[in-house]
Parts: sequence; C-alpha cells; structure tokens
Amino acid sequence: MISVPGYKIIEKIHQDTKNNLYRGRRETDETPVLIRMPSLEYPSSGDLGRLSHEFEITKDLNLRGIQRPYALQKIGGTLAIILEDVGGESLKSFAASRRLSLREFLDIAIPLVETLGELHHKNVIHKNINPANIIINRKTAEVKLTDFSIASVLPQEDPRIISPAVTDEGFAYISPEQTGRMNRILDYRTDFYSLGVTFYEVLTGRLPFQATDALELVHSHMAKRSVPAHEGDPAIPTAISEIVSKLMAKTAEERYLSASGLKADLERCLRMLEETGKIEEFEIGHRDISEKFRIVQGLYGREREIEVLLGLFDQVSHGKTDIAMVSGYAGIGKTSLVKEIYKHITTKKGRFISGKFDQLHWNVPYSALIHAFQELVRELLTERREDLEHWKEELLTVLGPNGQIIIDVISNVELIIGSQPPVVDLGPVESQNRFNLVFRNFIRVFCEKEHPLVIFLDDLQWVDLATLRLIDLLMTDEDMQYFFLIGAYRDNEVDSSHPLAISLESLKENGVSIAQVEVEPLGDQHVTHLIADTLSRDQESVMTLANLVVQKTNGNPFFVNQFLTTLYEEDLLIFEAEEREWQWEMPQIQALDITGNVVELLIKRLERLSSETRHLLRFAACIGNKFDLKTLSLITDKTPADTFHGLLPASQEGIIIPISGSETKDLPDHDDIEGGKSFKFLHDRVQQATYALIEEQEKKKVHLKIGRLLLENAEGEAREESLFDILNHLNPARDLMTLQADRDALVELNLNAGRKAKVSAAYEMAFEYLKMGLGLLDPHSWRDQYELALELHNEATEIACLSGHFEQMEHLVETVIQNASTVQDKVAVYQFRVLGYWAQNKLSEALGAALEILQMLGMKFTKELTLADMRRSVNQTQSVVGRKTAEELLNLPQMRDPVNLAILRIIKDAAFCAYSTRYELFVQLLLAGINLIQRNGNTSLAPFFYCFYGSVLCGVADDIESGYKYGQLGLDLLQRLNAREIMCRTLFAFNVYIRHFKEHVKETFKPLADGYQAGLETGDLSYAAYCALSYCVRMYMASTNLVEVKKEMGIYVDAIRKINQPLVVDVLQMFHQAISNLLNDSEKPWMLIGEVYDERTQLPFHQEANNRFALHYFYFNKLIHTCVFMQYDEAVESADMAERYLDEVTGGLAVPVFHFYDSIARLGAYDSTIEDERKRNLKKVASNQKKMKMWAHHAPMNHLHKYHLVEAEHCRVLGKELEAHDHYDRAIQLAKENEYINEEAYANELAARFWLAKKKDEIAKVYLGKALHLYALWGATRKVRDLEEKYGLLKLETQIEDSTADRLLPKSGTLSLDLSTMMKTSQAISSEIVLDRLLKTFMKIVIENVGAQAGSLILQSDGRLLVKAHCAVDQNEVLLGPFLPVAEADYLSDAIVAYVARTRKHLVLNDAAQEGMFMNDSYVKSRRPRSVLCAPILHKSKLIGALYLENNLISKAFTPERLEVLNVLSSQIAISLENARLFGDLKVAEEKYRSIFENAVEGIYQTTLEGRFMSANPAMARIFGFESPKELLEQTNDIVHQFYVNPDRRQELIALMREHETVSGFEIEFYRKDGSRFWASLYARPVSDDSGNLAFIEGIVADVTDKIRAMEALHEQGEYLRKENIRLRSNIKDRYRFGNLVGKSPAMQKVYELILRAAATDVNAIIYGESGTGKELVARAIHDLSDRKGKRFVSVNCGAIPQNLLESEFFGYKKGAFTGAIRDKGGYLDLADQGTLFLDELGEMDLNIQAKLLRAIEGGGYMPVGGTEERKPNIRIIAATSRDLQDHVKKGLMREDFYYRVHIIPITLTPLRKRREDIPLLIDHFLKISKYEKDLLPLTGRVLEQMMDYDWPGNVRELENTLHRYATLKKLDFLGMSSKEQAVSLTPSVDLSLDPKETSPKLCDFVAGLEKKYIMQLLEQYQWNRSKVASILGISRRYLFTKMRKFGVNQAHNENI
Repeated sequence: MISVPGYKIIEKIHQDTKNNLYRGRRETDETPVLIRMPSLEYPSSGDLGRLSHEFEITKDLNLRGIQRPYALQKIGGTLAIILEDVGGESLKSFAASRRLSLREFLDIAIPLVETLGELHHKNVIHKNINPANIIINRKTAEVKLTDFSIASVLPQEDPRIISPAVTDEGFAYISPEQTGRMNRILDYRTDFYSLGVTFYEVLTGRLPFQATDALELVHSHMAKRSVPAHEGDPAIPTAISEIVSKLMAKTAEERYLSASGLKADLERCLRMLEETGKIEEFEIGHRDISEKFRIVQGLYGREREIEVLLGLFDQVSHGKTDIAMVSGYAGIGKTSLVKEIYKHITTKKGRFISGKFDQLHWNVPYSALIHAFQELVRELLTERREDLEHWKEELLTVLGPNGQIIIDVISNVELIIGSQPPVVDLGPVESQNRFNLVFRNFIRVFCEKEHPLVIFLDDLQWVDLATLRLIDLLMTDEDMQYFFLIGAYRDNEVDSSHPLAISLESLKENGVSIAQVEVEPLGDQHVTHLIADTLSRDQESVMTLANLVVQKTNGNPFFVNQFLTTLYEEDLLIFEAEEREWQWEMPQIQALDITGNVVELLIKRLERLSSETRHLLRFAACIGNKFDLKTLSLITDKTPADTFHGLLPASQEGIIIPISGSETKDLPDHDDIEGGKSFKFLHDRVQQATYALIEEQEKKKVHLKIGRLLLENAEGEAREESLFDILNHLNPARDLMTLQADRDALVELNLNAGRKAKVSAAYEMAFEYLKMGLGLLDPHSWRDQYELALELHNEATEIACLSGHFEQMEHLVETVIQNASTVQDKVAVYQFRVLGYWAQNKLSEALGAALEILQMLGMKFTKELTLADMRRSVNQTQSVVGRKTAEELLNLPQMRDPVNLAILRIIKDAAFCAYSTRYELFVQLLLAGINLIQRNGNTSLAPFFYCFYGSVLCGVADDIESGYKYGQLGLDLLQRLNAREIMCRTLFAFNVYIRHFKEHVKETFKPLADGYQAGLETGDLSYAAYCALSYCVRMYMASTNLVEVKKEMGIYVDAIRKINQPLVVDVLQMFHQAISNLLNDSEKPWMLIGEVYDERTQLPFHQEANNRFALHYFYFNKLIHTCVFMQYDEAVESADMAERYLDEVTGGLAVPVFHFYDSIARLGAYDSTIEDERKRNLKKVASNQKKMKMWAHHAPMNHLHKYHLVEAEHCRVLGKELEAHDHYDRAIQLAKENEYINEEAYANELAARFWLAKKKDEIAKVYLGKALHLYALWGATRKVRDLEEKYGLLKLETQIEDSTADRLLPKSGTLSLDLSTMMKTSQAISSEIVLDRLLKTFMKIVIENVGAQAGSLILQSDGRLLVKAHCAVDQNEVLLGPFLPVAEADYLSDAIVAYVARTRKHLVLNDAAQEGMFMNDSYVKSRRPRSVLCAPILHKSKLIGALYLENNLISKAFTPERLEVLNVLSSQIAISLENARLFGDLKVAEEKYRSIFENAVEGIYQTTLEGRFMSANPAMARIFGFESPKELLEQTNDIVHQFYVNPDRRQELIALMREHETVSGFEIEFYRKDGSRFWASLYARPVSDDSGNLAFIEGIVADVTDKIRAMEALHEQGEYLRKENIRLRSNIKDRYRFGNLVGKSPAMQKVYELILRAAATDVNAIIYGESGTGKELVARAIHDLSDRKGKRFVSVNCGAIPQNLLESEFFGYKKGAFTGAIRDKGGYLDLADQGTLFLDELGEMDLNIQAKLLRAIEGGGYMPVGGTEERKPNIRIIAATSRDLQDHVKKGLMREDFYYRVHIIPITLTPLRKRREDIPLLIDHFLKISKYEKDLLPLTGRVLEQMMDYDWPGNVRELENTLHRYATLKKLDFLGMSSKEQAVSLTPSVDLSLDPKETSPKLCDFVAGLEKKYIMQLLEQYQWNRSKVASILGISRRYLFTKMRKFGVNQAHNENI
C-alpha cells in the first residue's frame, strides 16, 4: 500500500492502465478523501501533466455537481490529486448491478445536465463524459462529475486526429468531431454527444455501436445511425429515445444547442412520469435556443464542389491517382470544403493528412508536406506494437540504405525505423534523383488499396519550388495508385507566371488530368440559410439582414462570419431571454459604419482587446499561423501560465483557436502546465490583420528578437531542426545587425541552411539562403575571411548549377577564379562549371572547362590520338601500375586530400563527356585518373576507374588478362569500400566491357539487373538505364527465349521512360522491334518497322541528332536480321554503316558479335560480288577472324563457335569441303555446349545450305530439321516460316495442333536417323561414365529424337522403382534426383510403369485416354495423356529400370521407327548405367581422400630421399609461395638447396626419422619461391618399399611464422618502448612553444606532432615552407629529439655551393686530387656520419650530384674525389625547400627516384599570414630574448593591430628583424609598406590637456581625471576590447573593471548572435 503524507490510506478501490484510486482520510480532520495517482511507478510527463491540468481547471470552479479537488501533492517522482469522497460509486458500476428505472434515470440525468450547463457557462468542455466518470451516491442522491484530465477551459478547439490505438474505453463515447476526422471545430456540444452515448448505454444496457476494429468504431461515430433506444427496448418511452438520439446527432448543429433546452425536455418527462405514470411523445427541443452567439459550422452552397471531390476520391479508392486544385479568394471556404470530405474518406478507411504553407515561412522547403507526414507518423506511433513493426518492415524495405534521407526531412520517422546509417555521398544530380525516388517510394508505402492516401496542401500560393517538383514527380508516376492530392490556393494571387501555374500547366502537358474546383462566393439564398440556422430563426425573417450582409461581404463566408460577429459585439444582435429569441434592429445596423474590408474589420476587433493580449498576438503573428505557448512565452519573457491567461480573451473572442491534444508533455511545476499548448489563428486573414498592427521597423525588431531567442535556446540537433525558422526571423532583420561579427554569424547560419536545403534537393531554397549569405559578407571577406568566402561561393556555385541559374553560376565561378589564392581552391567551382555545361547539354564546353582546370594543375592531354598512340599510352600506364599486385592496389591508403578528390571527380565528369565525342581523350582522362589513384590512394571512385581501365585494356590494348584482373580489382574494391554511389557504374563497366571476354555472357544477367537497382537507389539514373539496356540486349544475344526477352524489354522500356532516359528508350525500342519481327509474321523482318519502332521516321531523327550510339545499334540490328534472313548484299551495307559507329561500343559484346556477322555477311555475299570485292571481303574476314581467334582463346564459351562457323563459311567459298564440314559440325557442337540456341540453329541452317549445294538432300534434311527445331525453341516463329517457305520441296512439315508442338517434330512424320547420327548418339551415351551427365545426355537425346513431349527415367533400387530423371521439352534442363518413388510422381502413370516392369515388355498407347487397358487409371483419367510409350531397360536379362515417355499434343506419336530407335538406345543405356554405377562407387572413395588432401589447411607432401617432391596439396604450394601444386613440382629440383635456409637441418631431420621413425614439432626455417623466409613445424615419417628399404618420406608442414615472430616481438618491445619514450620526451604541457619554435595555431600544433613522429624514426624527412618560416629550426628539433642527438647536425645550403665544387664539398677529397688539394679533407657526408645532414634549398641541387648522393644514401656508398676507397656513411637526411618539387620532377629538374627517397615524412610550415594568432606569441618571444627588453615601451593596441593586419611576406624572419630594429632604433617600420603607412606611434595618442572650465584642481583629482580620460580614449580606440586595453595598461582585466566602475565608464552594446 502506498503512503501519502498527511493522509491515511484505507483501501484501493479501482485500478486501470492509467490510474490507481484509493480511499482514505485526511489526518488533520478525518475528512474522507479519494486519492488518484498514476498506476506506473515512473509515470510519463503526460500522465503527470494531466493530473496537474485537472487540478488547475477544477480548483476554482466551486460547483456542486463536480467532485471537488482538495490538493495536488508531490510524492517522490509522481503526483497525487486529493479529491472529495462523496461515498458513492460510478454510474458504470451502479448501472451494471441493476436495470435503472425511468425515475432513477431522470433523477440522475437532470442534475447531471444542470452541472454540464454550469460548466459550459464557465467555458469548460469536459471532453470525457462516460459512465465511469459520473459518481452516484444512492443515499444522498448526489450526482457528481469527475475526471477533468483532458478538459478544456476554452470555448472551442481545433481537434487533432485521435488514434484508436491510444485511447481507453472512453473512445466509445467521443463525438465525431473529437476524433479529429470531421471538418468541425470542437465546442461544448461534444459533451452532449458523449452524454447521449452514456444515456443510451444506461437505458439499454449496451453501447450504441459494437465494433471489434477501432477504425470501424470511428466510422460508426461518424457515419452510422444507432438503432433508436425505444426500438431496441419498447419499455423506453419514445420521447426519451428521441432526446438521446438528438444528443447523438452526427453534427453539433443537430444536437441540443444548450443544456437548458435539454434540461427542460428531461424535466417535462419527469413531470409526465410523476403526474400520469408514463411519458408521452412531445416535440423535443422546443425551448432549445442557445443564449450564446455561435455561427454554425456547416457548409452552405457547396454541394456541387463536394460531389466533384467525392467522385474523385471514389476513383482513387479503385486504384487511380488523382489531383484536384481548389481555387478561390481568401476566406471563400476552400479549406472547409476540402475538410468536409474528411468524413467520407474515413468511412472508406482512407488516410487524410494535411499541411499548410505559411506566408512567413515560404522559404522552408517541403514545409506543408513535412507537417502532413509528421502528423501521419505521430498517428502511426500510437498503433499497436505489431502494427508498428509492420510499418517498420515496409518502410525499411522500400527505403533500403537511404532511410536517413527521409529522417533528415521528417525527423520522427526515426522513431519507427530506428537510427539509420549515413547515406553515401553522391554527385549533385545523383543526389537529387535519389531524393526524389526515395521520397516517392516513401509515399507509396501509405497508398494502400485498403487505405487510400489523401494529401491536402493548403495555401499553395506560398508553395516552394522543391514541393512543386515533388508534386510533378508524384503525379507523373504511372505506378502510383490509391493516391489523391488536393491543393488549395488563392486564384487572385496566382497569375500565369506564378510557379504554381507553370507547374500545373506542365502537368497538363504531360497528360495529367487536373480537376479544377473553383469556389464561388455564397449567394443570397445560402447566406440567408446560414443566418437563419445561426439565430434559430426562419429564413424569411432574416432575409433583410442577409441581403445587407451579402452587400457588405460579397458573400465571402469568412467575411460573413466576421461581420455577424461584429454585429454581436456591437450589441446589434441581442438574445432576448424572456422571448428566448435573437433580435436585431435593421435601421441601427444600416446606420452603423462597418467597413467592407475584412482586414480592417479584424483590426478593429483586435483593437478592442487589451494591450497585453494585442502584444502577445503580435509576437504570435510573427511566429506563424500556428504557435505554441512555450515559444511565445520564451520570446515575450513571460511564464507559459501568464502567456496563456493573456491569450485567453483572444481565444474567447474566437481570434485564435487552441489545438486539441496539445497538452503539456513536460511538468516542471504547476506554473508551467500550459507550456505545451498550441494555438492557431482563426484564419490567415486574422494573422494578416494582427501582423499589420506592427510597424514595419518594429517588425524587424520583433523578428530579430525572436530569431536571437530561438537561436540561444536551441543547441545541437534542436538548432539544426529549427534552422529555417530561426533564419525566417533573422534574415528580415539583417539591416538591424550593425556589428560585422553578428553579420558573419548570420552568414554561417545561411550557409548551413543552404546545405540543409540541398540535402533534401530543395535547390531554389538553398540558393536563396546562400545568396543571402553572399549579400551579408564583408566587402573585404576574400582578404579577411578567406575560408568562409571560398566555402560560401563554392556552395552557391553548386546550387546555382543545380537550380538552373547558369548565368549566376558563371558569375560566381569567375568571382572565385579572380579571388582564389591557389589553383587548388579553384577546383571545386570548375567542377560545378563542368556540371553546369553538362546540364545544358554543352558537352564540348564542359569538356573544355574540365581540361582547362586539369591543365592548370599540370596535366597535359593530346588533342588527337591514333589507336597506336592510345595503345602506347595504355602500355606506359600499365608499366607503372602493373608493378603493383592486385593485393597492393586493393590495400592502398584512402585518398583524403579534398583537392585530389575534386580533381578525380572532374576527371570522371570529363571522361563521361569525352566517351561519346572523343574516345581518345576519354582514354587519356581515364589513365590520368588511374595515375592519380596510384599516387594518392583509393577512393570511392576507384572501383569505377579500375573497371573502365580494365575495359580499355580489353577493348583498346587487347590485354584481356590484365583487363579482367583490373575489373576484378574494381569489384573487390567496390565491396571493400561499400561504395554504393558508384556501384551502378562499376557493375556496368565490368559486365558490359570486360566480363564477356572471360566468362559466359549469361553471367552478366544478374549483376546488370543489380546495377539497375543500385542506380535507382543512388539516383544514378542514366547508368541505371544503360544497365537495363545491356541486360536486355545480352539476354537476346545469349539465346534467351524471345518471348521472355520481349516481355523483359517491355517492362524496362516503361521503367526507363519513367526515369526520363529517352536515348536508352529509343535503343531498347529498336531491339524490341527486332525481336518482335522474329516473333511475328512480318513481311520483311529485316526492316525495323512495327508498333514500337519505325525506321522510316526514327532513322532520320537519329541522323539529324548525330546520335552515334543509336545509329550503331540500328545498323547492328539490321546486320543481324539481314544475315539471319540471308539478305547478304543488304547485310554488307549494314555492316559498313555499323562499323562507322563501332567506336561507340568499344570493348562491348557488340564488337565481337559485329565482327562475326560482318564476316558472315561478306562470305554470304561472296558469290554475288566481283573479284576485287571478293578479295577485299576475304581480307576483311581474315582480319575479323584474327580478332575472333584472340577473343575465342580467352572466352571460348562465347566466341569459339562463332570462329568455327566463319571458318566453315570461309572454307565453303574457297572450296575446302572437308574442312568446311568439320568446322560446321564443331560450330554446332560448341554452340550447343554453350547454349547459344540461335547460333546453333543458324549453324545448322548454313550447314544444310552447304549440303544442299552438294546435292546431299538427305544430309541437309537432318541439319534443317535441327535448325527448324532450334529456331522454334528459341521462339523465332518468323524464321521457322522462312525455312518452311525456302525448303518446302524437302517436305519439312512443321504445323501440328498448337504452337508448342512446333518445337517437337515435323508435321507429317519424322526424319529417320541416318547411320551417322545413330553412331554419334551411341558414342555420346557410351562415352559418359558419370551418372548425372549420362542421364542428362540420354534424356535429351531421347526427347529430341523419339518425338516425346516429356519423359522420365525410372531405376530399380532394392526392389523399388524410383524416378531418377525427368525432362520436358519446354524445360531448359533435365531434372535429377532426389529419388522419388513412382507412386509419388504426379507426372506419370505408376500403373503403366508397374505393368512394364512386371512383363519386361514395352508398351505403346496411341491414345491412352480413349483406348487400351489403362483408360480407367486415375492418372490417365485426370491428365488424359495421348501418346504414351514405356519401355524396360534390361542388362543381362536383369531389369535395371524403365523409360516412360508422353506426347500430349498428338496421337500415334510413337511410331515403329521411333520404337526401333529407342530399343537401340535402351540397350546402350543399360550397359552405360552399370558402368556408371561401378565408376560412382570408385569415385566416392577417391573423392573422400581427395577432399581431405585438397582442403587441408596444412601442407601435405611426399618427397624422395634425394629431395624431389613426388606430390603436394594446394596448401603446401601456397605455404611455399607457388600458385599451384603443379608449379611447385615442376620448379623444384632440389628441396635442400632451394628451400632450406640451413641445409644441414635436412640431414638432422633424416637422422631423427631413422632413430624415431616419426618426427613431429620439428621447427625449421625455409625460403619461399620469392626468397622471403618463414618458419615451419614439420611432421614427417619414412615409408618403406616391399623389401623394407626406405622409399620416400611423407609428412605435414604447418606455417608457424607468426608464433616465432611473436617471440621475437617480445624482444623488440623494449626497443619500441625506448623510441616511444623519445617521441613523448618533448614538454607537451605547454604546446605554445616547442624548443625554439613558437606558436599555438592548429597549423603549428600539427607541425609539433610531425616533429615528434619524425624523431621517433630514422627515415628521411623534408620540410616545405616559404622563406623565413623556420625550416632549419624544425630540422634541428627533429635531430635533437632523435637517437642521433649528441651527434653532428650538418647544415648545407644547396643553392650556395658553386657547381664545380659540389662533389668535393659533399664527398670530400684526397690530397693531390686537384691543384690546391694539399691535404685530405672530409665532405659533408663525412661530417654528418652518425648524425643528421640538413639539405636546405634542396630544389637548387644539381641533377648530377642528386644521382651520386642517391647512391650514397641508398647504401651504395661514395668515394672522395681522387680516392679509391669506398665509404658508406650512416646519416639521416632532412631536407628543406620553398619550391614545388613535384613540379621539378615533371620538368626534369629533379630525379624522381631521388625525390621519393627524401620525400618520406613531409612537413609543411604555414606562412605567418595564415596563422596570425601566433604573432603576439612571437612578438613576446623576440622581445623577451632582446637584450634591450627592459628599456622598451610596451606596444600599443593600435600597433599590435597593425602588426596583426600586416601580411609579413618575409614571415617569422621579417618579424624578428622588425622587432630587432625596434629594440635598437626605438622605431617600428615594415619593409613591405609605404613610408606613409610606416608612421606608427609606439604609444597611444592621448589628449592629456585640462578642461578649460576647471581651474587649479587638486593633484589627486587631476590624476584621476587623466586616468579616466586615458582609459576612455584607449577603450574607444580599441572598440571597447577590455582585455586588450588591460594588456596595454599593464594591469589585470579585473582591475580595469574596478577603475571603470570608479570613473563611471560604460557603453551600451549589442549582444552577439
């Protein structure tokens, strides 16, 4: 039991999911109480808030009919509300225990209604009336109302949608409008509905609506009429039933208007009951007239418009997508009209979401959509857990890896799908495509058949462009279903140039039907009706008033309402209580000067409010149409409670409306209970009027204040989410920001907003923010804020490009080019310039821009390259790249430098431009990219570059092996980097340009389909389309069934059309038509004319556009079809044309296919050409075949049969008949093996033509029959007809009963197998000993040659008959195993099989369903097979199995000839099956051993005693560094000398074996093939021969290098720790200085870290920096911290040594080496031995000395001049330079190998002008070390400021010299400044003169005055920088403040943003 201080708990009397209720007593006076508190131990803030809310509402009501609250008490982390205890029970329990009499009912109902009336009079709406909240005391007859936890103290509310999933049992009692699904404001009449449901339940014992589904209950409340109470229970009087029904009316207007009217009717019932004992019928509601003035909410005169919208929704409910635009003036009722259909949508279980654009927030992208979907997500979050899991699964499925994109826009989606990984960075265009597709897929999830989605976007006159683009995407999506978009806009504010009008017109042009609903003003009739209903009068009595209202308001509904409200407020509409009616005086109304402008009318209403309320409303209007108390109280410096009470008058006047369901979620204390409430203005016009009350200049101040407060109170993610709102206030107030620091902060905010808008593809909005930022930049920003200016210009350039503002983009690009300090800083804008040209289809300009920046970066490209030049360039690159293994390339470090990354993107974009226009330039760009990657590391673009590099190697250099290797590398890198952004293009490159050179074309199908999907996910739509095209074309080329290919092509044509890729659509339609010509009965199938493509119109279009890609594929298709239909002369013409454009598909599959058909065409046309043409053609064929032979070598599965077929034709025309015959057969066999059905058919046809020419008709028949059969299998029915027409004389009949039979056999019998065919068949069966292959071969031969449609092979095993193989003619393969009992197989008759097995005789049924003994067999009766053949398979009279065949198309299919063939085949199969069984047993045993041997991790071997390998497994080869065991065995002659590091260990091993037989754990060191060493542990044992002599050694080898190295590592650990100690030896406590180096900037911190790292190693280092930056100091620091400390540090200036002395200076000389060499002299290398050699100005070193020095430091040594003895120094080189050494290498001024030797640890020193924060530290340092320090005056603030602004071209050295001059001359001058600028006073100029008004002041006063004046002048001089002034004065900052307070010195200043 709980404990509540001050109260004694007696018992718990109730518990539910929300609250516990206890009975107790107050300890002070024993007063009985009830204590209600949350049931959860840790209640939510919402639960606590509701208790507080209830207490605040009820504590001052003091009504007899409510349960009074005594206190609200905190108990630990929860709250308890203490209530009076009337000693009763709830009406729910009271009514459940017994049936109430009418008297009891009325005794409860009347006081309850009276209490309700009192509550409504106090503007309290209960909102939760139900039997559980009504307390009855039977003894005292008291009736109390309780539970005010969701009550409202406002006269009306705008309800939010309530989800059924979060409501309790009270949901059964809520009114239709309380569901949030009605077009109604919530007022007091909602309580009447709940009361009616309560009365109904109490009277009848049941609820009016029974529903198991929550949405069904919502539907019932809104649309279903309940069964009247008296019909369900005749004992209930009709009058009572009618009262209840009136209370439960669906609209508030139909219910009782007042509690007094309801009470009057109930009291009348009571009187009748008391007087007569029964209640008669009477007219209810007679006295029901509301004393409150309230305009009815119904719609008048909108029946036609509602009918249109409902009709459209009905269409949407059946799967359509529709859009409707509702237009009209402000206040005309557009929103009300749309919301009126809400009820209908709910009845159809549709989802209705809405959002509203705001005039003050027009630049927030997707604002209305975001609001709409946030509401939807909130509703979903309240659903059951299992439903929420369903939504999570659905969303994750469609969003894939792009979930974060939606979260960035609609943040609360994360609450459903969880946190998502960051999305991959894409190019700008791809990002936009991805966003559009992801958002479209997101919306599709909610468009369900069961729940159509309706989105209402209001006030589209303020729509943003990003939303319009998204609307266009949604409405043009043909796959979108069950989606209805409704928009509303003010037509007087949208002209033809408005973006909305342009967008709608564009939709219409794209075939989208837009329903336009124009809302007109109300006519006299409708206004009369409205006023009559409002005043409860008849229409005739109000007609005069109505005419006046129409005259004043022009029938505008909003104006009508406001006009009537004004009349009421002016006491011109009065309720006469005695007469109980509304009255008015027309003369007074006509005489009143009421404006005809609704805004002026509203302003007058507002002016009647208190100044406090108007003040709050002005701030609220600045926030927006909707606002919450928390924000408003924050910006008005009030508590939420005070703010709420201040707004109360406006709410009571209907100027603002509270939004229901916005109660507080947080509860810091009682005073904040209203902090979470939200309000909205009654209408935009109200907000407009309120906003108009603020003066223009005052508006800016208000917005500035709001913006600053929002900024201060939002941190981290909160600031990010409210960024747009913050800027909506700060940007308009920017003129008030005078401090540049404030403006700079605003620049940063606009920059961030631009980036945020860019993420969601809202480019127009992003551009506006960025333009704002540009306008706020300081005029000198390029000088003073270089990084910010560059960053902002880069972003703005990109967005200008993406939003189509190309002129402004060019201006921005030029600005950056003019102001950027380095070429690298210009790279980004050049990238966007390239994209901009690309977007404008200016490919040559794009290419020019890319080349311009690349050439500025030092890259050179040749304009014209021949194929030989390209190959030479490729080979040069390969000679460098090829030095690295694939593993090394895979493990390159990540490219980090942003400039290099941008350069690589430019190269990529330029390569795309060049691919279709200048392929030779494409190759150069690709090679440049590869070289950049090699030098700087891998990046996400690397997979793409490697794959395209591989394609160039394959397609240009003919280096297929290398090309395939780089393609595989690209795929591996793609997987390792998870680079989804480039996945589509990488898969495209590898599978289109590389894979077919090494693998079967079918292997590309799935990857290309995956590439298409990846392209859609990442927005790479162009390459997604190319993947789809390539997938379809390869299906066609790989002999996929044409029907299937056509179907796939149709699907992809539609899909690609939707993503707007017309070029690919054109080419796909071309192939689509080509396939249709093969399928359909086209007259000239080689003419591409049909439904989807017509060459007569399309070809000129391609030619005019110079679309080389389409032109190639057009002639390519023509070439194939003319060859297939043997129109060879035309084929040669098509080949010539296709070849012109062959470079468009370099490296693609089309290239070998083209060469194949090109050769076929020229050989086919051989007989019809003249001799010279023949020679040219044969030469061309020979050239083609040379290439084909190479391709066939690498990919025989794709190209070898093509090679042989061309060779066959070649031999045919040359008369080489025997060779031709052999090549035909080889081509046929290879095509069959590799499943190229079309080319197998074509080869059979050409072979038949060959034999016909030789008059060998019978042989030709065989080939033609096969061709016919294969063409039919392929689906080429037009080609089948072509064969029938050409070779009809051979009686090749092909028509059977249906089209499927065309694939089986000729029409009138069969072609008998000749002897040759029979022999080949027998040989094929007998040559197979592997069971599965044997069965496949046998079944295919049987099906093809016996005329069966399907067949099964049954084998006997342990007396059971089991189906082992099954095959059907329409299947591509034979289905094998597992063994299935015959009785369980549903594709054969087990009775027939059993009969044949028993009789061992064959059985033939010509029509099994019509004759024979098996007519009644269950299988035969159900399947009704026609021809059936079943034959036993016998071996040595023993039954092995049976063969079962069917043909369900024709009768008598199995003729005696076929049976004869089958007998021959059965005999052979019986023998082969037995052999296969024996072979299988042997194979199992062998495979078991082989598996162990092959898959072992350790090496397994056998060696001879002499030391040669006899056998080894793959692991053994791998351990010793060989590719395979074969290579190991072939290249090993002497194990001892090839592999043993210590050969003596071999004899030691043999000796141990002789002694112990088996040796294990023998550790030994071996060499690998490449010379590297490793440690191994051996297990070995000797094996003896039959004589007992040692024959060989076998054993196991395990690599234990890691173990040995680990032991060694322990030893090395001490050394490592020592070096680590060196690295950390520096004093890191104060990183403001480092030895003699001074500086605290990030750049210097990085230098310090690099010094430490360099000191911890002994490798060479190089220091880059301008003159005077301190390069030698860095070198000395490295030396002093390294192991060489204490040794010599030798500094050499390489530019100061004469060239003729270089060698002698560096290497020294011997006595007598030259004239003047009188003694030996050591050189710099000698001096630096064991120490460090510092080479300053390395860029000046001579090439000759570089070579010699390189040899010396690489260990080759050197000799002094004149000496013969070689010396090898131990030196460490540290170099320094101010030059660009990479440029020196390119220009040949420095050896590349020397550069890489010294460039190991690069350290770059930043110039002083880029680290100005170090200048004060340096000044302090140099002055302190000056010997004149004590005599120097301190530098003034102005001097320091001027020193900070100076650029110091001489860097630190110049600063030091300047300060030395100052110390010496007491004068400060800058060498880089004019003499006028140099005049800098060393002390501040201060006026110390006396005030003339003062005479002879006292000394202390005089000194104080001077102090004050001096301090004031310094503060003004340094812009009130107290820290700087204190420093100049030499006092502390605190002491300065003391002085300022003493002298009264202060200044008002603006707060920073």
